[in-house]
Amino acid sequence: MQCPKCSSKLERFATLRAARLVCPNCRAALELMPRRAPLLMILLTMVPVQLSSLFRLTQFRPGPWTLASLAAGYLAAWIALIVLAVKEARRPRLRERLRPKPEIVLNLNAAVNPATPAGK
Repeated sequence: MQCPKCSSKLERFATLRAARLVCPNCRAALELMPRRAPLLMILLTMVPVQLSSLFRLTQFRPGPWTLASLAAGYLAAWIALIVLAVKEARRPRLRERLRPKPEIVLNLNAAVNPATPAGK
């Protein structure tokens, strides 16, 4: 794996063990990116329900060839998602961890120089 900021190589076992990662070169805080495959699998499980309700609402009665082609496409989508899930599990991606901005910001310059407006 590589650091997204400086592209230096990171140890694979160190990245999988630690929840809080730091690049040894640039000292950037890193985290593992969330996987896309589980979300897509959840969405794909809803497709047959949506199709059946669509067929009932429109009173469309698909023939055997239509049902077979829909089933083949559905199966191909599942196979592609399984391949994507395996690929994401074998090669997790890293991103820079964003630090939260503080909710309260102290404006110390306004106390020193009262001539400046407090909003700037």
